[in-house]
Amino acid sequence: MNGMPANRQNARLPRLPGVRLPIRISRVLRLDKTVSGVSWVRGIIAAMRSSRPRGRAAAPPRIQPGRSFMVLLAAMLAASALTACNGRSERCARTDLAPESPPKKQISVLLQSKQGDYWKTVLMGAEAAAKEFGVELTVMASESDGGASAETATPAAASAPPGKKADAIVLAAGGDQALARIAERASGTGVPVIAVESEAESVKPRSFIGSNNYEAGRQAGKKLLELIGGSGRVAILSFGPGANNAEQRERGVMDELSGHPGVELAAKESCGAGLQPCGEAARKVLAQTEGLAGIVALNAEASLSAAAELLRLGSDGKVKLVAEGSAQEELDLLQDGVIHATIIQNPFAMGYLGVKYAVDAADGRKVPERFDTGTKVIDRESMFWSDNQKLLFPFVK
Repeated sequence: MNGMPANRQNARLPRLPGVRLPIRISRVLRLDKTVSGVSWVRGIIAAMRSSRPRGRAAAPPRIQPGRSFMVLLAAMLAASALTACNGRSERCARTDLAPESPPKKQISVLLQSKQGDYWKTVLMGAEAAAKEFGVELTVMASESDGGASAETATPAAASAPPGKKADAIVLAAGGDQALARIAERASGTGVPVIAVESEAESVKPRSFIGSNNYEAGRQAGKKLLELIGGSGRVAILSFGPGANNAEQRERGVMDELSGHPGVELAAKESCGAGLQPCGEAARKVLAQTEGLAGIVALNAEASLSAAAELLRLGSDGKVKLVAEGSAQEELDLLQDGVIHATIIQNPFAMGYLGVKYAVDAADGRKVPERFDTGTKVIDRESMFWSDNQKLLFPFVK
């Protein structure tokens, strides 16, 4: 056997369970896999004839019907299998491999926007969960901060790549009704919908993952009261008229301020999506309100716009600004003392848990109806605490 090619020495023969071939037949079968079935059988017969002990007269053959039949059957099946696999076709090459993995689940993520630190962090969380749970994400969103229009959202109606159906949908529509309608249609066909960040009134999701916006508003109002000493003229700069999140936050601020007779709500303005409309609203508030002690801004665009207007006017920290959000620009302004405090959420957890619960729902597992990812007040001092750093930069290891 030392002169035999390596590929022949290491070749293995498919065997039937419970069938053991005589040793010489086994040797013959291992010699060459490339011969035809006829040659194999001839080799087997020759091996059987030579299997008697040498030096003795040939004894009359004794037929053992069961054993002989099984030996010949095993040999013929082996010859047939190896002859069929001659040439190492792809089908034969895969016979000893594990079965193919089932296709990945398709999870569609419908975002109000892909722009801005907040939405990018939501998407980071979703992508982290997709990688961990082995699912494929399809992300549909507007490329601007203005949200997805009906035109940009229409391609998402399939909610999955061409030829594939979404197993579940993660909906972060904000106030965008076009995305909400897409999720509503999908939910009507039995596709589970998980809402994150904000609740869409037209969709009944399996689960909602996000902050308690009313509580966030109360936290902002309480911090403003602390900064202005419990009295003074204040303004509220809100966003997205009719947006559920904005209404809840505004109501929380108003309820917190209402118990303090020394506080006067001097102005309340709401801006659309984007820095330009929010900048115009901030200028209007500051131009028409004298002796303003503080401002509560209820989203990142409103916060950045109010801070930019205060810098332009040279307020030098006299007007206290409580912001909302954790965009890098907001953190820089917080460190510089232009923003005095900000209410931060956990957008990474929203994206991550949104996909996790979508996978659970698609597999028929029960998911919680609501999950509060929490809000927290940070200022220039507490922003450097280790726990707050994890919230501000969840993607930094």
